[in-house]
Amino acid sequence: MAERLLHAGMNTLVGLAVVFSVLILIAWIISLFKYTVYLEKFLADRKAKKAEKKRKKQEAKNGVKTISEESVDKTIEQIVQKEELSNDLELVAVIMAAIHAATGQSLDSFVVRSVKKVGRKG
Repeated sequence: MAERLLHAGMNTLVGLAVVFSVLILIAWIISLFKYTVYLEKFLADRKAKKAEKKRKKQEAKNGVKTISEESVDKTIEQIVQKEELSNDLELVAVIMAAIHAATGQSLDSFVVRSVKKVGRKG
């Protein structure tokens, strides 16, 4: 009887040790989640650097500088701020010119289907 009780106690202690070890391991893994933000930022920066390197390589190969979407957006924003474009055809022309400058495609390869004004805050 005493031997059975000893085995039962050992089984209980081993079971408790395993459970608490796994709980500590899970807590440690959860504590590592705070570093995922840094990992995502690192991977995004690396991807951006690769894209920039590829773009520069393409520029060197073609001998033509490409225009980034950010600069196109900035230019369009400046044009819209300077002028009150009352005619939709003028706005379509500006948008098409910006797209043409950014992509280098001919104007026949895309169509502007509609123009909608969006209220901006600030």
